[in-house]
Amino acid sequence: MTLFAAVFFFAGLVPGGMAVMNIYQVFDARDWVATPSTIVSTELITQRGDDSDTYKAVARYNYQFNGQNYSNDQVGFSKGSDNIGSFHEDAYRELNRYRNQQNAFTAWVNPDNPTEAVLYKTVRWPLVAFKVLFMLIFSGAGAGFYFYGKYNLKRENQVRELQQRHPEAPWKWRPQWQQNQLQSQTGATRWFATFFALFWNLISSPIWFIIPQEFASGNTIVLVAALFPLVGIGMAVWAIQLWRQHYRFGNSVLILKRVPIDLGGQLTANLQLPADVPAGSELNIRLDCIRKTTTRSGNKSNTSESILWQGDQRIIIADAGTYRLVPIRFQLPADQPETSEPTAKSSVFWRMDISSDIPGVDYQASFELPVFDTGFVAELNSAEEPVASLKAETGAAGDPTRSGAIINGGVYHFPAARHKSLIFGLFIFGLVFGGVGLAIIISGQAWFGGVFALVGVLTFWGMLSLLFKRSEIRLENGNIIASSGWFKLKEKLRLPSFQVKKIWVKSNMSSGNTKYYDLFLDDQQGKKHSLASKLIGRRDTEALIAHLETALGIK
Repeated sequence: MTLFAAVFFFAGLVPGGMAVMNIYQVFDARDWVATPSTIVSTELITQRGDDSDTYKAVARYNYQFNGQNYSNDQVGFSKGSDNIGSFHEDAYRELNRYRNQQNAFTAWVNPDNPTEAVLYKTVRWPLVAFKVLFMLIFSGAGAGFYFYGKYNLKRENQVRELQQRHPEAPWKWRPQWQQNQLQSQTGATRWFATFFALFWNLISSPIWFIIPQEFASGNTIVLVAALFPLVGIGMAVWAIQLWRQHYRFGNSVLILKRVPIDLGGQLTANLQLPADVPAGSELNIRLDCIRKTTTRSGNKSNTSESILWQGDQRIIIADAGTYRLVPIRFQLPADQPETSEPTAKSSVFWRMDISSDIPGVDYQASFELPVFDTGFVAELNSAEEPVASLKAETGAAGDPTRSGAIINGGVYHFPAARHKSLIFGLFIFGLVFGGVGLAIIISGQAWFGGVFALVGVLTFWGMLSLLFKRSEIRLENGNIIASSGWFKLKEKLRLPSFQVKKIWVKSNMSSGNTKYYDLFLDDQQGKKHSLASKLIGRRDTEALIAHLETALGIK
């Protein structure tokens, strides 16, 4: 890792040193003498590339200094060809015009060494900026790799030491779980967002130099490349928002009653809430069991997260004291996996996310929890007097209208376009894949570009379905009637209430940190019917089922 980091670091110093040298040469030439010169020959050398062309203005000129004749070919202080701005094209046209008209062109001559001369004694700031960006990207990446490698090595040694000290207690293998007070992980997220936004914007910033020139030459497809710096702007906004949250609320602390948390038992904890969260605020608490999976194909790897189980609560902050402990209790399922150590292919972790919509800056906190099957719950279940408190949970009761339903008497309406963030995410994803696919197709790679374009089209189709499709459940005359459609509702089910066996939900999708539920009905013949889709909130969805069952008069 050290050698790899050193290659990046020193590779970045080369263009950075060249940029500094160009500035120094212009500064050192401030006393050079303006001298008339005759342009003898000019040429614009064009080097064709797969992505873009580069140019270099070449000229030979004669001049006389202190009675001596000299010849030179140095146009500017920067060497080599490039396409940063239009310096070379403009210089070639100007020098060629002076040559054709046989007019004298001003050359700048070093009085201490008249063999040294230059035609353009200026700093090309766009080129300097490009070289400095290159240095920041590569040298910064090299430094980042080096310090990240040292941090990982230190952490691995620490974990290895804890594993040897506590071989039978995996919840003691992580430094952050050595005590019952857990620090919010928003700090790590904040620094990651900051450095990633900085790195992304440095990588994509040269695109701003390329787009105007390519677009002016008729290459309109280059506008697709503008998506990358626009994404960088979005990342920068995200990082700034996280820093604003930090300065207002600081880091939150979750105090666990017991470490580890028992799988199938109860999570009992107190959240040390910052005073800046005002009274009356609603805390949205979500507990997730997540499986992270890494797949490899050749030299490429892809990491994805899937939510195995999700619980949610809402707590209203009643007091506004300077020091508050908010009690949180969750009943954990026994049929989910425990926390596992990360491997090359997969890992399981439990995470609690807490948020509140507050004017100005929203409150957010995130904690990774030590959930393990210790056998403690099994011992309690085998006891003669089971502990009833294990079934208690904090938080307000579920609200069926928060699941996505609008309830009006016996009508349950699920409107279109109710998941705006998911729709926007699918729109951006489809736009990027579709745009990249179109650009690849235009470049001549039809099959490869077609795959990207197909993914974009399918994503757009899913986005349009969320945007226009709506559903409705009606209870009338002892029947349950389910309808759905894009623009016009079409009846899909009509069933007498006594034919309903049960109403249940199943999660078939998760996006980001949100788990979505689909609502189904089983009739007495065992046939399954779909009632609604993309409901949110476990408690709220269960409350919706209870509301429907009560209205239908079934258990």
